[in-house]
Amino acid sequence: TDDGKINVLDLDLAPSVIPGIIEFGSKVNDIAITSDELFVATSSGVAVADITNPDFAQITATGLAFTNISSITGTSGNVFAGLSSGNIEVLDIECNPISTIETHGKVSDMLIDGNYLLSIDDGRWLSVFDISSPVAWVEVASINPGEDLLRMQLNGDYLYISTSDGKVAVVNIERITSPRLRSEFVSEGYFSGLAVSG
Repeated sequence: TDDGKINVLDLDLAPSVIPGIIEFGSKVNDIAITSDELFVATSSGVAVADITNPDFAQITATGLAFTNISSITGTSGNVFAGLSSGNIEVLDIECNPISTIETHGKVSDMLIDGNYLLSIDDGRWLSVFDISSPVAWVEVASINPGEDLLRMQLNGDYLYISTSDGKVAVVNIERITSPRLRSEFVSEGYFSGLAVSG
C-alpha cells in the first residue's frame, strides 16, 4: 500500500485479513514471494520478511537505500532489485550488495525460472540472465517482443508479456537461452496487471 503496509489474506474459507500486518514504513512498489520469504521493494529500499508462519510474519533484513526500485524478485540466497534508472542490484539474503547486472534500461518486471532471471527492461527488451553462478551473472539472451512492455507471467514454456497499449506478447521459452515470439493478441483498453492460469 502507499502507507507501507502489506495485508496478509487468509483464503482458506473466505478472504480475511490475518491479524499480523507487515509494516515497512514507506510506499511499497513491488513484492515477490517464495515459499518462506517475502521480498519487498519500497520507496526507500529493500526488505525481506520471513513468512514461514503468515500469522507472525516478520522483517528479517532491510537495505539498499535506493529510491528508484521498480521491481523485485528473489531466491533463498539472493535478492534482485530492478532499478527504474536501469540495471539490477544483486544482494544476499541479508540485503548486503553483491554486484550489479547491467540491463538495457529501466527494469519494469522480473521473474526467476530455475537458474535464469528474466527481466523486462527499457520497455522493449526481454533479457535472460544465467544466475547459476553465485558470483557472476551472465546475459544469455535478449529479444524485442514489442514496445511499452510492462508485466510478465510464466505459464509452462510460455511467457505472457503485457504492454501499455493493451497487447499481450506470447514468448516461447522452452529453450530459455533462445526465446522466440510465438504470437501476439490485442485486448481492449489498458493493462494494469496480468495473471495467467491453466
